[in-house]
Amino acid sequence: MEASIDRRNDAVTRVVETYSDDLLRLALHHTAELATAEDIVQTAFVRYMTVKTPFRNAMHERAWLIRTTINLCHDYHRSAWNRKRTDFDDQLIADEGQPEEALVDGTVLEAVRELPEKERNAIYLYYYLGLSVKEIGRITEEKEGTVTSRLYRAREHLKFMLKGAV
Repeated sequence: MEASIDRRNDAVTRVVETYSDDLLRLALHHTAELATAEDIVQTAFVRYMTVKTPFRNAMHERAWLIRTTINLCHDYHRSAWNRKRTDFDDQLIADEGQPEEALVDGTVLEAVRELPEKERNAIYLYYYLGLSVKEIGRITEEKEGTVTSRLYRAREHLKFMLKGAV
């Protein structure tokens, strides 16, 4: 019994160490609030610890964590508590080695945040997390062609939005 608990604890530790940075960036991208993003990621890991279904492989595990994090972000935005808030902090992580570091005055990031949600998710998963179109399709449960179209439309929107900013 103790060996089983140790194996489970080791698995959870491995998952947290492997995916926490990517999930935090994803949640931060959706919420623009560090504390809220951290809460969402923590909740995703709690759900991971309680999930009964075994994962087929590491890719399935990662996709489940990403989808869960996105769903938790949606729940956050739909919550009555969030709708009643008036204090909106626009925090960005500016730590070394993170994608936001390369943005000039946050212009590109702000433009990405203004995209429609499905386009924004596609851009984020593709460019920030480095997922392939096929992986994004599995996570979002969409055909590869749909993901490719979303990426194309998102790039076109970004070109248009950033034309005046450059």
